[in-house]
Amino acid sequence: MLLKRYLNLFLLTGFMGIVKIQSAGVLVFRRNKGRIEYLLLKHSTKGRHWGPPKGRLGPEEKQLDGALREVKEEAGLKLTKRFDFKHIDKYKFMKDGENYDKKVFYFLGEVKDQTVTLSPEHLDYSWSPIEETIEKLKGQSLIKRYNEAHRFLSKKDKTKKKRLVFASYPKCGRTWVTMILGRIIQTMYGFGESDILSLEKMSSEIRELPEIRVVHEDNPHLKDNKKLSRDKIKYSKDSVIFLVRDPRDVIVSFYFHEHNRKKRYPGTISDFLFRKKGGFDSMIDYFNIWIKNKEVVSSFLLVKYEDVMKDTFQEVKKILKFIGLSGASSSEIEDAINFSSFSNMQRMEKEDRFGLNRLSPGDVKDLDTYKTRRGIIGGYKDYLAKKEISILNEKMKKLSPYFGYS
Repeated sequence: MLLKRYLNLFLLTGFMGIVKIQSAGVLVFRRNKGRIEYLLLKHSTKGRHWGPPKGRLGPEEKQLDGALREVKEEAGLKLTKRFDFKHIDKYKFMKDGENYDKKVFYFLGEVKDQTVTLSPEHLDYSWSPIEETIEKLKGQSLIKRYNEAHRFLSKKDKTKKKRLVFASYPKCGRTWVTMILGRIIQTMYGFGESDILSLEKMSSEIRELPEIRVVHEDNPHLKDNKKLSRDKIKYSKDSVIFLVRDPRDVIVSFYFHEHNRKKRYPGTISDFLFRKKGGFDSMIDYFNIWIKNKEVVSSFLLVKYEDVMKDTFQEVKKILKFIGLSGASSSEIEDAINFSSFSNMQRMEKEDRFGLNRLSPGDVKDLDTYKTRRGIIGGYKDYLAKKEISILNEKMKKLSPYFGYS
């Protein structure tokens, strides 16, 4: 007995007086009306923090056995299904003059019998969707594990997701709005910064979100207005966000994009305004076509660049509600707005922060070749002659009053 005691002590402390600890737990979830909810237990010790059923392993106890034991002891539950999900957190710290080396093994499991019986170690419990779970964990490293688990389950879910189409004409501010939304999703669900502009990828891994497709639908900037698609019946089952901007600002911004940034258009801005393919007439027609078809789609949200500029916070909240992401906190929204500010986007573009052609200048020393070139309302007046503005204003009369542009 004495020999076994010293052997266990040696296994615990190892060499050089380092105390080695191993713990295991389970991220327990249930399905409630099609929604995944996670079990969190509120500890009775100092801090009274929330966490999953988890505890220290016995000297010879296997990791999974210990994790299942903790679920039974701390919550009175038995898993009905366990998934091929295992993650290890490692910590090194000092306490009372001792060096500790700790490993925590996390598993993922589902329960159907949801009657929780708390141990004396805990004060309360909750079944919470992922957003509330993250909020309760308040900055713990566990947030990363729950995000990974939720994305794992989302990929396993074979239910066909609804689709949301984010459509716009080029240069209406789509990259800006995408970055705001992407930053919020990245922060909420623990994606990497490189994923921020990939709404398609991130939404495919989050079961609560629709499948988001960001598109220049129908490529109107490449077409004669007579060749534009007049019927949007193919989107009848989809939700659509249609982002617009004053066409006069759009056409000037698009000219700089094509002439300076991409070097695809060698002509003058005057010629660009009235060209047949992707000119001003095509844009006006494209905007009007979508308004005529807004009742065809499952749901439709018009977003105006000018409104987003005027009150970014409220417009973003409106978009999030439409998407089904109303769980974002005010601080997460504010963080995304600050991250996606014009000055920061221009700085990130200069640094080639994302390594994407989508957000990179034609010439890093020439601001007129930047994606984030100017970003102001009514800037077209600085580049067009009075006669050109007068002609565009006359053409604007053909634009549906639904947009509210005079």
